[in-house]
Amino acid sequence: MKTYHKSIRQEQDGQMRPALDRFEPVFLRHLFGAVPDGYGYTFNSLDEESKLETAQRQSTEAVRDKTYVDMGAISPKTVAKELKENKVYKTLEDSDVNQAKDFAAIEADKQAQAAEAQAKLAAKAPPPPV
Repeated sequence: MKTYHKSIRQEQDGQMRPALDRFEPVFLRHLFGAVPDGYGYTFNSLDEESKLETAQRQSTEAVRDKTYVDMGAISPKTVAKELKENKVYKTLEDSDVNQAKDFAAIEADKQAQAAEAQAKLAAKAPPPPV
């Protein structure tokens, strides 16, 4: 199937695109008097993922993202930004992305928890002998 799609793409780019590039401006000038600003065209994608392929890809990406967050290579906020930009969740908004913690906030939380734990241990420790 990939070979077939590759041959179609080659035909689109090698034969159809040059013909359309020559014909469309003439046709558009005839219809509208000029080529509209920003006018362009694209060929539809031939390779569309099935729902199963999409689910598998997203699962793999989720595992990758968690691994990188856990190792400290990226922050949860970076992952949230990517999810929004790639429109993984239709309702994900900027406010949701901003709520995701970045590294500075994560480190501050860790340090605060460590200091709190250390203070509790010091408070429970018996007084030193005299």
